[in-house]
Amino acid sequence: MYQFTGCECWPDERPSIAPIIGIYTCLKRSETSTNIYLSCDMPFVNSVLLSWMLSQSKNQDIILPRHHQKFIEPLCGIYNQSALPTIEELIGKENYSLQNLVTNAKTLVLDIDSSHGFYNENTFTNINTMQDYNNISVL
Repeated sequence: MYQFTGCECWPDERPSIAPIIGIYTCLKRSETSTNIYLSCDMPFVNSVLLSWMLSQSKNQDIILPRHHQKFIEPLCGIYNQSALPTIEELIGKENYSLQNLVTNAKTLVLDIDSSHGFYNENTFTNINTMQDYNNISVL
């Protein structure tokens, strides 16, 4: 589906539409222990934010941003292969909730706000429809 990107594409290890399966597949196949996961519908996330998140690592399974002191973004995160046992346990129970993964894994949640130069109100905006796209095209 995404071969046009020139990136290697892997089918999910298990049939599902749950994002946790994609994370699981990539962690299993990755040649590095630490991996950045970013949903393709977040065009305003920048490399400075991701680099800062990486710099905060202290041996966690997962590092995620939180904005407005309440919204955690599990599809914009740093995932370590050390999270695989927790992910496998959840999948084995047919529990595909990313929120449960965040709760059960060793997770560092980083509060991000306007005091960080790489953040603004649109950083985590999702673009899923033509209307969303039209709304952001005026920014």
